Amino acid sequence: MKLKQLILGSAAVVAGAWALASCGGGNASKDSLFGEIPGAYEEKLVDLTQELSKLKEKGEGEGDLKTAMQGIASIVESFEKMEEEFQPMADKMVGRTLPYTEADGLPYKIVSDIKVEKVRLPEYAFFGGGERPLRLDVVFDAVMTQASDETIVQYYYLMDDDTPICAETTSGFLAPLAEGDTLHVEETIYAPEIPAKYINGCNRLKFVSKQTYDAEKDAINEQEKQWKKEREAMLGE
Repeated sequence: MKLKQLILGSAAVVAGAWALASCGGGNASKDSLFGEIPGAYEEKLVDLTQELSKLKEKGEGEGDLKTAMQGIASIVESFEKMEEEFQPMADKMVGRTLPYTEADGLPYKIVSDIKVEKVRLPEYAFFGGGERPLRLDVVFDAVMTQASDETIVQYYYLMDDDTPICAETTSGFLAPLAEGDTLHVEETIYAPEIPAKYINGCNRLKFVSKQTYDAEKDAINEQEKQWKKEREAMLGE
């Protein structure tokens, strides 16, 4: 494998890391659903980006492969150290409850706190993809307020106050479901891959009806696409 290919592969990882962890910056005063981890990752990634810039300069000239490999190994080690450093921060978030609201007319009512059971730090892969953003594994209970002969899916938004940032759904509960049945929900909430000034404002969940979700998701998804383009321009992707 040529030196330049190695450098470009490493650059893709750091660019992906910026994308997955770009939660610092604007709205920092808000109590983000994702806590302080993404912003802390972002600060560390500044230094890694500078290291990559130096390696890319060497790669343009097909320089010393051994030196470049040592540089890449150093970056890999830095990622591993980041995981060790921030795992205690992730563990500290376990047990916290997430704010939420429910729209009127839903076929269920949430009857417990939405509690964080596990926080999964961003994952990176140097060659072949496989990156994953910050994730929150949460659990909560809901009770059916009416019978249903259809699979029940819970539709929800990540909200910045009254502004939806992205639209998501839970796994379905198979019908038939009777009034009073309890739904034990286990959900993974993903940090959106959008710039810091938007994601850091995510401060609650909002559960909505299927009709509302279907009517609004295209506009929400289109806005998210624009934010992703903004992020790509920022990262030079």
